[in-house]
Amino acid sequence: MKTLLLTLVVVTIVCLDLEFPVKRGCADNCPKNSALLKYVCCSTDKCN
Repeated sequence: MKTLLLTLVVVTIVCLDLEFPVKRGCADNCPKNSALLKYVCCSTDKCN
């Protein structure tokens, strides 16, 4: 039961993206998300 509760808490925190700045933009390859930054990439040119 504790494991299920812990999993739900972690999923909730990840989904809310608390304390994580989001970088938006375009690139040939989207960088991988890190502990400090979350990247949101798109597949078309000149988009933000």
